[in-house]
Amino acid sequence: MRKRNRWPRVAWAFALVAAWFLSGTAHAAVTGKIAGRVTDESGVALPGVAVSVEGLRLGAITDADGLYYILQVPPGQHVVVAQLLGYQTVRAEAVLVNLNLTTEMNFALAESAIEVEAITVTAERPVVQLDVTSTQVSISARE
Repeated sequence: MRKRNRWPRVAWAFALVAAWFLSGTAHAAVTGKIAGRVTDESGVALPGVAVSVEGLRLGAITDADGLYYILQVPPGQHVVVAQLLGYQTVRAEAVLVNLNLTTEMNFALAESAIEVEAITVTAERPVVQLDVTSTQVSISARE
């Protein structure tokens, strides 16, 4: 019987495992991260603020401490927007994101009034209600 040499199989297995590890490392370093804190003008943390990267489908919502982070941001300059109902929207222009690094972007939002149009509700009441079996007295708002 002929004895087989196992070294070629071991070498191929080692090469495949090394290629797998190297490809994972290469993919991990092609994006960056944006992180920061959102507060009001007095420095109090604002939870629930929507922070997004304009033009991309990337964003996050701040936690109870006003902290957020956005992962997998492509490198380059981006516009980051922070918005919350009852506060003015803030846009940060030219936020530079580098490969495999975290860019810190903090926001301070100013309060703003919410304006809505007036709503008028009108209703008519029938003179005689056939389904009422007792006496009722209705008082209008004018009375």
